[in-house]
Amino acid sequence: MQHGDLGIPRVADLPIDQQHQWQALGVAPLSSGGVTGVVMAPSAAVQPLEFAPKRAASPLAAPIQPPMKLPSGPLRISGQAGDGLYWSLRAAGANPQVA
Repeated sequence: MQHGDLGIPRVADLPIDQQHQWQALGVAPLSSGGVTGVVMAPSAAVQPLEFAPKRAASPLAAPIQPPMKLPSGPLRISGQAGDGLYWSLRAAGANPQVA
């Protein structure tokens, strides 16, 4: 049986083991604990790991930026007011930390 015209099966129409798999694909609300996925338990095929080489740093890692010094006193910014204070400050040239 299909759910609407989307071609998606109804969870209630599936066997119980497939229902668990289907539900694991979704995202549970935080009010329900926010748990997603299927619990994995080790099987008889698990073998101990004798050696694991240290991973090299990712070439895509962002360089660490030194912290920016923010103005400690009054700051005059002129510009046109828009939908919100933050975006008005950003449009006037203020950096995100100041805004």
